[in-house]
Amino acid sequence: MYYGAEANPTATTQGTAVPFINTSYFNFGYGDINSGSHGGTSNERLIDAQYATSSIYVSTTMGGQSTMFGVNFADGRIKGYPANNLKKYYVQYVRGNIDYGKNSFADNGNGTITDNATGLMWMQNDNGAPILWKDALVYAEDFSYAGYSDWRLPDVKELQALIDYSRSPATTNSAAINPLFNCTKITNEAGVTDYPYYMSSTTFCSQTPSDGTDACYVSFGRAMGYMSVYGGWVDVHGAGAQRSDPKTGDPASFPTGFGPQGDAIRIYNYVRLVRNIGTSEVKNVESDNNLLTIYPVPVKDVCNISLNKKYNQIKVEIFNSLGTEIKKMEISDSFLLNINLVDLPSDIYIVNLTLDGRLTSRSIIKS
Repeated sequence: MYYGAEANPTATTQGTAVPFINTSYFNFGYGDINSGSHGGTSNERLIDAQYATSSIYVSTTMGGQSTMFGVNFADGRIKGYPANNLKKYYVQYVRGNIDYGKNSFADNGNGTITDNATGLMWMQNDNGAPILWKDALVYAEDFSYAGYSDWRLPDVKELQALIDYSRSPATTNSAAINPLFNCTKITNEAGVTDYPYYMSSTTFCSQTPSDGTDACYVSFGRAMGYMSVYGGWVDVHGAGAQRSDPKTGDPASFPTGFGPQGDAIRIYNYVRLVRNIGTSEVKNVESDNNLLTIYPVPVKDVCNISLNKKYNQIKVEIFNSLGTEIKKMEISDSFLLNINLVDLPSDIYIVNLTLDGRLTSRSIIKS
C-alpha cells in the first residue's frame, strides 16, 4: 500500500509528516540536517532520506551526470540521484527471489497486454491526450473495451511496475516501457520529442495525511525540470521517475517548474488503463512468446518475422488500427518471413499468424 505524507522540505522536525514505509517492520531515518553529505555546497535536509538501488539510469540527468534511481521514503518519490561519491544514501539489503518484479507480458492481439506476473491486463494504447485527474477517473469509469467494462486507473505501484529501466528516450528513442506498448509522442518543455507522464489513481499527501491536492504520476519519458545552471529545461530525474502533480490548476502558473529542481508541472497528463484478470484469463505466455521474434522495432519498410522452427503452412493477415485487413498471404515451409510494408502508412498494425493451424497475434508499429 502506498501511504504517507512528505515532510516540509524546509522543516527541521518531522511534525505531522508520515514516512512512506511501514516503521513497524523497518527502521527509518530522516535526513541528517547537521550533515554536509547532500552535496558539496549544501547541507542535508530533513527530507533527504533517499535509499539507493542497483538501478542505474541508462541515460544521464542534470546536463550529463551519471544517475542512480533511488526511493525516498520521506517524500514517497522515486527519482534519479547522483551516482557519485558526493552524496550518501541509506541502503536496505535484500535476498531471495531474483525474479521478483520481472514482467511476463502476453500480447492478446486485440489491443490489450496481459502481465501474467502481476495478474493485470493493460491497454496497449494510452488515451492519446492529456487530461485532468478527475477526468481520468471518469474516463476509466465509462471505458469499455475487448468485452470488458471493469477498466480502471492504475494505482502508482501498478503503474511503476511497467517501467523498463533498460530503455529511455535518449538511448533507445522510446519510452521506458516494453515495446509491446504504444506511447503517444509529445513535445516536452525543452521542445524535444518525448513521452508522457502517466497518471495514477493514488493521491499524494504533503505534510499531513489529510492533504489530498496532488496525485502521483510515473514518467515514461524524461522527468523534466527547469535549472538555469544547465541552461533551462533538462531531464532532472530520469525516465522512470515517480513524482506528483496538482490534481487541478493551470500549468502556465509554473513557467519554470516547481521545487529545487524546477520539476515540470503539467497537471494535464496521460492515462493507461488496467484491469484485474481472472484465473481463466491467464495465458501460457512462455510458450506463445517463444514462437517468434519480430524485428526491427519499430518496423520501417520490411517486417522480419523469425519463427522458432520451420512450419509447413503459414498464413499471414495484417490489420490496421481500424480493424481493416490490408494484407494477406500464405507461405509454405519457412522459418523466416520478410514482409514488405513499404506501401503502408505509419500506423499500429495487428499481425495474425496461423502456424500449422495454431493462431498467434502480435502488434507492430510502422514508422
